Amino acid sequence: MSTTHVAADLVVVNANVITMDPSRPQAEAVAIGGGRILEVGSNADVRGWINGGAVVRDLAGQTLLPGFYDSHNHMLLTGLNLAAVDLSGAASVADVLRAISERALPVRG
Repeated sequence: MSTTHVAADLVVVNANVITMDPSRPQAEAVAIGGGRILEVGSNADVRGWINGGAVVRDLAGQTLLPGFYDSHNHMLLTGLNLAAVDLSGAASVADVLRAISERALPVRG
C-alpha cells in the first residue's frame, strides 16, 4: 500500500486485469481513488487500500481492461457542425439572436 493520503474510492479484486504494461501484462486487483489508479497488483497488494468508503468489486475472474476513448468522427458531419450555431445554452429568443449574431461575425485569421 502506498503512503499517499488519497483514499481508494473503488477496489477491484479477483480480476483478470490486462494492464497494457509489457513489464507486467496481467494483475489481479486494482485500487482507484481521486480519479487515479492508486495501485495495480495482487489481491494482497491492493487489499490495503480497502477502507470504509471504498466500493469493493469482486470480479470473480472476469477481465478488466483499461478505458478506451473513441474519438472518431464523421468528417463531413463534423465540418458541417462547424458552420452551425450552438444554441445549447439558449434559454430565450434574445439568447438565440445573440448566438446567431456572434456566429455571423467575420472570422479573423
